[in-house]
Amino acid sequence: MAIALTGDPIVTLQECKDVLGMNDEQQTIVLINSVSQKFRKYTNRVQINKSAVEELTRAIDGVLVWSHASPIDPAEDVLIELKDPNGIVTESYSVQAGELVVDWERGRIARSGCIPFPSFCGCGSAVAGIPSPEQSFHRGGSTFPTLHLSYSGGWEPVPGDVMLGAFEQIRMDLERLKGNIGLLAGSNYNDAQALNNEGLLESVENTWKRYRVMI
Repeated sequence: MAIALTGDPIVTLQECKDVLGMNDEQQTIVLINSVSQKFRKYTNRVQINKSAVEELTRAIDGVLVWSHASPIDPAEDVLIELKDPNGIVTESYSVQAGELVVDWERGRIARSGCIPFPSFCGCGSAVAGIPSPEQSFHRGGSTFPTLHLSYSGGWEPVPGDVMLGAFEQIRMDLERLKGNIGLLAGSNYNDAQALNNEGLLESVENTWKRYRVMI
């Protein structure tokens, strides 16, 4: 059974052929899928290429929401739905309604006037069947609301330095796949790289670091 290319690749098959001279399609797909996942995991992103995005997030200090697929497309609406612990939408806010302000490039979102998002943890005792924070945490649950964020985000095209890091990592992962990494004699890599048997290359981490979403 053929291996399918991820729907959100950091680089394309053709780009790997053009830049790295890779012609084994199935092997290349495996490496693209792997490095795409590594990038999303390292940067804490949910999407690389521009697409419709839905994610569950939270408000920092009850006010600021960070998206995880910036930049956000200003031509499309941004919607935040507040859901209770049962998944029921209790409130919603949108850019088109003038209820949200957005930092389109960095992906930060807040309510107009910096009004805090509501929280079910403001009560000190059980009210209307909702347990107090103390009761909830003792039960291993939470009365914090869920913020369901919908928007159009991601890159079009993927930044050049992100792609360059991907090509560098793919080339290293290919050598790992062949079992060549760790062999200092006859290696084209310097000692530090040759002994790096797993994870991201330090140079790739340094390139991708500026794109991390820490929250």
